[in-house]
Amino acid sequence: MSNELTINPADSNTVMENKQFVFLYGAAYFSIQLTSVIEVYDSPDVKDLPWEEIGLRGMIQYRGIPIPVIDPIAIANLKSEKKNRSIKTVVIFERDKCKIALAVDKFYNIIPEAEKDSEDFQEDSLESFIVGFSMLADKPLVILNEEKITKHYRKIFTKQVS
Repeated sequence: MSNELTINPADSNTVMENKQFVFLYGAAYFSIQLTSVIEVYDSPDVKDLPWEEIGLRGMIQYRGIPIPVIDPIAIANLKSEKKNRSIKTVVIFERDKCKIALAVDKFYNIIPEAEKDSEDFQEDSLESFIVGFSMLADKPLVILNEEKITKHYRKIFTKQVS
């Protein structure tokens, strides 16, 4: 268990506000708000779960707390070159006292808040996990909605207990 980046949300300041944590998974770039990022966690021991849910790849133990591991390609409904890719790293974020891990291949950068596409998405569609899209070095950037991701998976993991 090695940590590349650890951030205490309580220490966030105006420098971190409006910043995006950008990572690569598969052939796609994704971003989440930097202020919600807790830690980048290498070599997680992802345990399979006995049920299926879109994007849910398994669960890890993080400091005694069970945390769902989510595949960002699946929840963004993107084409993937490989199904069930191995998960080497996760980024753990927290919203409303609920921790979620997203699968990551590589940390890319921290950037200013991306311009979001103004198109409204349907609440009941997979796209509800997406805030919008932007461009990053001539590649598409999918801006994920941590609030909706948390709300959806919290229903499955109703209470994270040690």
